[in-house]
Amino acid sequence: MEKLDQTLTDLLNQNSSSKELKKALTVVYDEADRRRKIFEGILSSVPDLVFLFDRNRRLEYANESLLKKLELDWEEAAGKTIEELDAQDNLPLAKKLQDEIDQVFKVGKEVRGLIYSKDKTRAYDYILVPVLPDNQPQMVGPT
Repeated sequence: MEKLDQTLTDLLNQNSSSKELKKALTVVYDEADRRRKIFEGILSSVPDLVFLFDRNRRLEYANESLLKKLELDWEEAAGKTIEELDAQDNLPLAKKLQDEIDQVFKVGKEVRGLIYSKDKTRAYDYILVPVLPDNQPQMVGPT
């Protein structure tokens, strides 16, 4: 991807024709789309709930497993808060997750948690971790 970025930068700096720029943009877009499909394929194949929440506690990403659990498609879930997504009206859990997400943003380090299924027959251990571009927590997701 770095090579593609450099090629595009070179073309922009050389006052290239719009045809050359369009071709370069198409190459960059196609590569980004290919990588997105690989990434999505990997995350959609795991049974774990994979998600990202931004600093406003709004959903930025959810894999297929989480969407199935919530019984929502991406268009219905995107940008919603934990409380808005909580279809099972489990507000204590929503509050717990919100507090833990806030803690990750505040300290910039992982937070471990444990939740139980509604019928209390299963326990789910999770770790919320900061996503740190530029060494600043921008989003929070699970491991």
